[in-house]
Amino acid sequence: MRVERLALLAAVLFGLVASTGCMQMTPNSDSNGGGSNDGGNGSTNGDSSDGSTSNNGMAKLTISVTGPDMGGFARVVGSTNDGAKVHADFADGVPEILVRYSPDFGTLTSELEFEVGTQVALVAIESDGFLTSSQPQLPLDSPPLQFDRWEGDFTNGDMGANEATLFFTLDGDRSIEAIFTEMAPVFIMQEEGQPQSNMLITIVGEPFVVFPPPATGAAGISNPAGPVVLWGAQRDGIVVELEINDGIDNDSAACENSTDIVQCNVFVEWTGDCDGSGKTCELTFGEASEATAVFENIAVN
Repeated sequence: MRVERLALLAAVLFGLVASTGCMQMTPNSDSNGGGSNDGGNGSTNGDSSDGSTSNNGMAKLTISVTGPDMGGFARVVGSTNDGAKVHADFADGVPEILVRYSPDFGTLTSELEFEVGTQVALVAIESDGFLTSSQPQLPLDSPPLQFDRWEGDFTNGDMGANEATLFFTLDGDRSIEAIFTEMAPVFIMQEEGQPQSNMLITIVGEPFVVFPPPATGAAGISNPAGPVVLWGAQRDGIVVELEINDGIDNDSAACENSTDIVQCNVFVEWTGDCDGSGKTCELTFGEASEATAVFENIAVN
């Protein structure tokens, strides 16, 4: 019997790049207002608005969307006097409030005006994350963006159970900014020994998107031909679960009973930063992690 060890390397390289744009545009307005830089915990004076109002019982709502110099899809949508909203509420139709992110112009700002006492619901929508077994094409021209935080004139009580939503009564002029950052990439690699060294992949978590991906269970990567088994990007905190299927799981007869010489990869252990036990490994996006699945390659006579 000939024994050699193979390693399936799942190297997860994360980089979080967050930058704010250097230009401002104000669609349908001649003013450039932006959110305050107070960490998103309410206004600097402790109130939910800046205390001022426009003439004739009107108040200004300034909404800014900030992202990196190069990035993908991101926007803030909203409605008035229609209750609190979540992402699924904006799956159909054109939203009453819409501020799109543009990597060409950095921070985009829209200044709106409503009657004092108007109820406003805002929802930040990020890019769709992805995982693919295709070979990576790097660098990405438009990396997917994740919602990071709100800043400006709001209180923690204005934030819903979903942190990417706000609901408040416009009792004076307000300036609110939605900050988006690049999603962290993940690369799951292997070294040698494709036959019967398979993985099941499950994504666990709730992205801030209008159409969340359906829960279809684990996807499988079978006998991958290249060094990159899987790569992609998801928002921070989403977990990818990896479960090994080795030669014993896939073809125990060939591994244990065959009189012919065959390739049989048997799982030995996970090493690195895996959470989990046995043949299962969990890796969290946004955390620097490395995991290696170690196999024993057995030739059976």
